[in-house]
Amino acid sequence: MMQPTIQDAIRAIDPIIAFHIIDGVPSLTNLGGTLPSDEEIDVKLAELTADWNSKQYQRDRQPNYPPMTDYLDGVVKGDQAQIDKYVSDCLAVKQRFPK
Repeated sequence: MMQPTIQDAIRAIDPIIAFHIIDGVPSLTNLGGTLPSDEEIDVKLAELTADWNSKQYQRDRQPNYPPMTDYLDGVVKGDQAQIDKYVSDCLAVKQRFPK
């Protein structure tokens, strides 16, 4: 997931607003609704960005977790040691990248 953009903010306010961005400036078209102000767009973008920043730990953890197939293989084989290792490896990732 990428950091939120002005486009994301506009879509979050009203997903049916038609728009295009030229040199970083949105040009909005009214399709029957009320167009948001620049201030409303800025507020929504700040809100989306704060939410995105608060979940950095999730983006850090994801590539470091062991493959889920390791767990499933242990379950299918009834190998508790393999299951325990998977759980231990996951907990180590959570400890390395805390919330």
